[in-house]
Amino acid sequence: MDLFDSAENVAVVVRHRATGKAIQRIARAETVAGPEFQTWLANQNAAGSDVYVTWNGTGWFVLPFAASWFGPGQAA
Repeated sequence: MDLFDSAENVAVVVRHRATGKAIQRIARAETVAGPEFQTWLANQNAAGSDVYVTWNGTGWFVLPFAASWFGPGQAA
């Protein structure tokens, strides 16, 4: 864990490049760094998705770039 303390929460957004479908998960950094989560991320990436990870010191996750990913009626 070079970027985050293992007990901190991080937001992970997985966005499929072709479909634009996005999935957001919020979890402890230690969970995201664990083998099960990393395998899931690797599989998502191999299937054509990009992975984004962020943390906000206020405790609230703000993903301003995500708004452009969703069209009308779509959600993360």
